[in-house]
Amino acid sequence: MKVVNKKILASLFPLLVVAVPGGAFACSSTDPVTIDPSASVPASARIGGGSSIGPSVVLAPHVTIGSCVVILDNVHVRSGARIGDNATIDKNSVIGSNARILANASIGQNVVVGSLVKVGSLVTVDGDPVTNTTISYSARIMDSAHIYPRATVGSGVWIGAGASLGADSKLGSHARLGDNSSVGSNASVGGVVRIDPTITVGNNVKIGYAAHICSDVADGTTLTPYSRFGCYPK
Repeated sequence: MKVVNKKILASLFPLLVVAVPGGAFACSSTDPVTIDPSASVPASARIGGGSSIGPSVVLAPHVTIGSCVVILDNVHVRSGARIGDNATIDKNSVIGSNARILANASIGQNVVVGSLVKVGSLVTVDGDPVTNTTISYSARIMDSAHIYPRATVGSGVWIGAGASLGADSKLGSHARLGDNSSVGSNASVGGVVRIDPTITVGNNVKIGYAAHICSDVADGTTLTPYSRFGCYPK
């Protein structure tokens, strides 16, 4: 059983859910699916019990939605995408073709998830009312990672379990952010950069192409391409 956000469901389906102690709603895979009349849901879509499909949502053919999933207004889910149990997709977001959003992930508003992206369990991708947060083609975001608003994740990027990418920051194509590492706000990390596990990269940092980061990087630091920062032997 999942306990889902009361405000989200109350705004969509105030007459179709049941309050439980603690001010939340209980959801079970045996509950009925709720689909707003304005949503577009093809016959080939598979939707698990207890899921809620909001106004103006568009599901493409052959989409799979797990149980107790909440999809809010004007979300588009492209062909072949799969969304796991208990996930939440906030309004105006796009889930690309054959993308996978695993169980208990939370995708914020105005988030663009590209084709073939994998978002792990318990990942949080924060949205913004105006500016997109973008996860590009074939990126991989491991369990419990956190992507903050307006961040950009390049194609083929790998973000490790428990890692975080700060607001307005960018990870270039095929960069690798190790488990439990963090990149601060307004940072720019070039393509093919490797950041080792448990490293802290500060705010307003610039890291050039193909650098290898083995030690913490202070706020405002600029590192040239192919740097080996804190890596021994150099």
